[in-house]
Amino acid sequence: MHKISSGRFLSPLWAWVILALLFLATRPPVTGSLWRNMGAVASNQALSAGDAVSLSLRLAKPTRLLQQAMRLNPQSARTARVLGYAYLWGAREADALRTWQAVSEKVSEELIRWGDIAHSRAAYTDALHWYGLATNLEPSSAYAWYKTGLTQEKQSHWALALTAFTTALSLEQTNGAFISSLYFHIGWLKHRQLGYALDEAIQSYTDALRLNAFADTDEQVQAHFNLAEASWKMGNVQSAVEQYEWVVTQAPVSFWGQYTASLQLGRIFVLQGELHAAEAQFLRAIGIDEQPKWAFRQLASLYEDAGRLKEAAAMYQQVLLRDSGDTEAAAHLSQIEAALSRP
Repeated sequence: MHKISSGRFLSPLWAWVILALLFLATRPPVTGSLWRNMGAVASNQALSAGDAVSLSLRLAKPTRLLQQAMRLNPQSARTARVLGYAYLWGAREADALRTWQAVSEKVSEELIRWGDIAHSRAAYTDALHWYGLATNLEPSSAYAWYKTGLTQEKQSHWALALTAFTTALSLEQTNGAFISSLYFHIGWLKHRQLGYALDEAIQSYTDALRLNAFADTDEQVQAHFNLAEASWKMGNVQSAVEQYEWVVTQAPVSFWGQYTASLQLGRIFVLQGELHAAEAQFLRAIGIDEQPKWAFRQLASLYEDAGRLKEAAAMYQQVLLRDSGDTEAAAHLSQIEAALSRP
């Protein structure tokens, strides 16, 4: 038996160590896991270090460890995930995407979650960066494009938002889970921001409501509300009434649109000469929210035109309690009080 330089035989402990290393050398996946764990720990230390050395330099060692782990186990999705983040933190975005694309793990879903966190903090530029990584990694992710569109809206990038929503809608994997939301936002952008013909917006709202697959209730209610407004402008009063009525009766309690929908219904009925129906809608609006002045103002005008001056005066007083600077309401009240004081 050969002896080591000290002249002593190998101790049993060293023998076990050597045997263990030989065993691991024949099992690349196990060895790769060890390298990955060391790389992950080193990455965390690099990220938490507060010294003046740049982050890319601090990440050099953990990146090498993770690269070795990938060489030992090229199919490890877990290693690819960690290595991709090491590349990303080190400003090597293209390498991160290439590494993630080589494995089957859905890193794009995690990138979307990071974007959601940034979006919830109103860090919209950061959110767009995360969503952009997700769409670059998985261009067929309709949800990533949808999130991109929502964030572009927050930044008033209307044309870019429309492109994102249209892209999401065109993808085959848009399987109906939120397809109505896509139609709604496309309609909203065409209707409110980009000056498209109203009939295009109406078609988008109609498709959204027909499919009835919204990401959240707020979008569903807004689709009804916006369809009502667009229909009214196009002269389809019956459709407008139906949609506004849906908002008032079906939307969640205290939803902002219920008050406005009641006001709009009242105005439609005034124009149609259905004054009792109009009065009922204005009173319903007050029942929904008595703080704004607008329903009181509409009732005041309705009562004044109908010669119900005492009731009109009472409504104008309510308006002025809520907005003492409403000079028009004050002038009407003064005229009515003068008329009532005459013998």
